[in-house]
Amino acid sequence: MEMSSSFGSLARHHREKLGYTRVQLAPNVGCSAVMIYKIENDERRPSVQLAKLLATHLALTADQAAPFVHAARMQAHKIVTSKRATNAPSSEDV
Repeated sequence: MEMSSSFGSLARHHREKLGYTRVQLAPNVGCSAVMIYKIENDERRPSVQLAKLLATHLALTADQAAPFVHAARMQAHKIVTSKRATNAPSSEDV
């Protein structure tokens, strides 16, 4: 798994490799095709449960699934952390 790729592009790669459309995958993981689109375009981060379901339905091996789920959540953590850093008051604001 390439670490330079975003989680969304990685999920899209695995989906396309299996020949699934977003419409076909979505009901299997309990979300909408629009949500799959947003995940693949890095507009939304999947929950741990959704990332695990994606790993299962994208036929990832156990060795692939753990880093896949971790990547989904780590990128979400980085986004939240960077937003907090940019929203933190500066010394001039205090």
